[in-house]
Amino acid sequence: MGWRTGEGLGRHREGTVEPIIIDFKTDRKGLVAEGEKTQKSGGMVVMKDLLGDTRCLL
Repeated sequence: MGWRTGEGLGRHREGTVEPIIIDFKTDRKGLVAEGEKTQKSGGMVVMKDLLGDTRCLL
């Protein structure tokens, strides 16, 4: 039982051998802040999300 260097994960040691690369977030921006665009149009903000344009009242 346990893990050893060079062995895969799982019951039959056939899983991932390489560690998962993690990109740590150190700023105070949201998860989708990079590339996010907003436009003001008469008291509403149009934000691009995964489903398309979403209008939000301010």
